[in-house]
Amino acid sequence: MKNFLNKLAMIAAIVPVYQENGDVTMVVYQDGTNDIVPLRVRAVIRKIAHTYCTDLIQLKKKTAEITDRSLYNTLVFDQSLILIPLKTRKPRVPGDNTLAYVNLKAVVKTLPSPAPPHRSVIQLTGGHTVPIYWTPVRVKQYLNQAELISQKLIDKLPRYQKQKEDEPELNAVAQKLAELLNEIVKVKG
Repeated sequence: MKNFLNKLAMIAAIVPVYQENGDVTMVVYQDGTNDIVPLRVRAVIRKIAHTYCTDLIQLKKKTAEITDRSLYNTLVFDQSLILIPLKTRKPRVPGDNTLAYVNLKAVVKTLPSPAPPHRSVIQLTGGHTVPIYWTPVRVKQYLNQAELISQKLIDKLPRYQKQKEDEPELNAVAQKLAELLNEIVKVKG
């Protein structure tokens, strides 16, 4: 189960799957392989957010501010992991997840679906495809919007904010603090 957390940069899609033992998640990778994770999609997304030390609620709020939409918002975790929620199935029972999350960076192209009831198919790096209930036009709108969201959010993520090296007064304070700590260590040693 933890295997997918070691390959976050390789994720192409996170897809809900029905199996005999219930609702599980298939994590599809950009190299064409996949893992079945015995968790629901929401739990997988929470684990990814936890791994990135990201507050999922705040991330969704920031995305909602950009899109003026409260549902189906892109989750930007990293430059290589930008997850777009897309409806991929109908629930068997109330409460079942209907959304797959497709990594923007793994999308090769969007095509009309040859197999109803799905209306489009997303082809991913590695050869996998994900069937989507929405039209190709709507899917492309979500992909374009995800690109815009990622451009606006990626620099605001704490791990991408650059330290200001051009502030000499802070560098001077840091240097003085280091000298002071060295003096303390010499006196005690």
